Amino acid sequence: MTTQKALESSKKHFAYYKKTKQLDFGAYNNLAIAFLDNKEMDSALYYFKKPINMG
Repeated sequence: MTTQKALESSKKHFAYYKKTKQLDFGAYNNLAIAFLDNKEMDSALYYFKKPINMG
C-alpha cells in the first residue's frame, strides 16, 4: 500500500470515529503517523498535539 492510500484510509477511519464519537488518543496518533509517513509534517504535528490539548 502506498503512503497516499494509507493516508486516505486513515482519514476515513478517523472520520468514522469522529462521527460515532469514539475518538481517542489512538485515532489521533494513527492519523498523525499516516501524515508523517506521507511527509506532511504540519498535519502530523497537529494530530499529535490535538489529544494533548484536549486532555
